Order: sequence, then structure tokens, then C-alpha cells
Amino acid sequence: MTRAADGLSRLDSVDQAHAYRIQRVARLLRHRATQMFAALSVDLSVEQWVLLWRVYERGPCPQRSLTDPLFDDRANITRLVARLQAAGWLEQVADSDDRRRKLVALTKSGRARFEGLFDQVVAIRRDIFGSVDPDDLAAFERVLTAVERNLSQAPSEP
Repeated sequence: MTRAADGLSRLDSVDQAHAYRIQRVARLLRHRATQMFAALSVDLSVEQWVLLWRVYERGPCPQRSLTDPLFDDRANITRLVARLQAAGWLEQVADSDDRRRKLVALTKSGRARFEGLFDQVVAIRRDIFGSVDPDDLAAFERVLTAVERNLSQAPSEP
């Protein structure tokens, strides 16, 4: 096989394919987070962590605002919210603008747990990204943004 001069068709090895490397890094990040939660004796998945973070950032919010319309992940979000409610970290609260509507909110213990775990996540991020030159990290973020935008706008059929 040949390698294109533009570097976009690195097909001589799957280990060098951009999409494979992105997937591998994502799996390594997930593995590291899973190890951290296990070491802290916290029964929490990466998806649950992301959901907690979103609710922490947004404050009480409609459950549908936590979904990604691109993936139509409403059923998954429903399961994640239910699991976090059962753990006592999330609750349903009435919307002050419309008492008929319920919002997802962190409980007091959920907020405390999130804030405690956040410090651990920051420490891991420092371990992972600390040795990367800030200019390279900024370029990496721009590339990720462009690739995500391209994929989000791409037609679903080849």
C-alpha cells in the first residue's frame, strides 16, 4: 500500500489511521477514568460522570437538554438519570417557571460528590496533558473541533 503525500490516507497500517488512533485514545481515557473511579470505590461510569458534569454546569435543567440530538440518546440518558437518582446524586425538581415540568438537579450529596471527584479528574488531566506543549494542545483542540464539525455535517449515507 502507498501513503498519500497529504497524510490523509495513511492506510499502510491500521495503527497509524487517524480514526483508529482517536478511538484508541478515547478508550484509553475511558480506561483511566474507570480505574480512578474504582480506586476511589465510586460506582460511576464515564457516561454518568459526563452527565453529572453537565447538570453541575447547567444547574437544574430539562432532561431532554442532556441528550445529544445527533445520536438520539434519549433512552440512554433516561437510564443514566435513573441510575444517578437511585444513587442519590440527582433528583427531579419542579421548574419554577412551570410547576408541571420537572427538571434534573444535583442533590446536595451529588454536588459534594461531584466536587470531590472533580479534583481527582483535574489531577488526571494534568498527568495526561501536562507534558503537552500549550501551543500543541491548542492546535489539537482546533483539530478536534474541525473534525467534529465535519462529522456532524457529513451526510449519513456514503
